[in-house]
Amino acid sequence: MQIDAADSSAKAIRLALQAVLGAYNTEKPGQLPERHAPAVLLRGAEDSIIGGARGSVSFGRMSFERAVMAIAHRGRGMGRAMLAALEHAALQRGARRSTCGHQVRPLLEKLGHGAIPDYRPGDTDSFLMAKRFNR
Repeated sequence: MQIDAADSSAKAIRLALQAVLGAYNTEKPGQLPERHAPAVLLRGAEDSIIGGARGSVSFGRMSFERAVMAIAHRGRGMGRAMLAALEHAALQRGARRSTCGHQVRPLLEKLGHGAIPDYRPGDTDSFLMAKRFNR
């Protein structure tokens, strides 16, 4: 056996680790809860996509994975409606709370998310947001 240190940002390494984890999860049915991947799209004129968001739901938690809004459509409340729709879709798939840690912090604060204190002590650039869902 050989152990090598590597940069985990390399695509080949991420894919290799995902393959090993996927094989393990396939061999152990019933060990992990069902995973869902809700997504919402915002469409503009002529059915063009102007924004969207996606997440993943497992263990009763929805993790925001991506959110984007075309620059020309920002500041009109559409992002708030889009993320609220994503939360609703996650709630329907068993989520009881959501977490995230990316660039939509101001918008998520408007939707009731709060930063978890001391997420990474001493690191003022990183944060984790969370919100409990009401059924």
